[in-house]
Amino acid sequence: MKIINICIIIFCALFSSTVYSGSADYAVINKVDFMEPGIIVVYTDGLRTGAPACATQPNRFVVDGTTPSGKVLLNGLVLTYSLKKSVRFVGNNTCSVYGNTETITYFQTNN
Repeated sequence: MKIINICIIIFCALFSSTVYSGSADYAVINKVDFMEPGIIVVYTDGLRTGAPACATQPNRFVVDGTTPSGKVLLNGLVLTYSLKKSVRFVGNNTCSVYGNTETITYFQTNN
């Protein structure tokens, strides 16, 4: 029984940030800001749900372009933006990169 309880706690810890994170439904990216020191702010008109309290700007998400994962996201965002593809953002429930904007965990394209 103790092992089952530990497994449940680990499972909840691993997946809770994605389950309760904010997201924005499919829409085109309508603006991108590139700022020092490698912060990229992405604006969308997608319907926003589940935004954390720190995300006071509901129509935007942020990427740290200085990290390896941020560079991958940045490449995908630039391609998606240039092709005018619809995109759905999912955040990580924190505003650790830019104080009032949720950080992107991943995004999906629709068409």
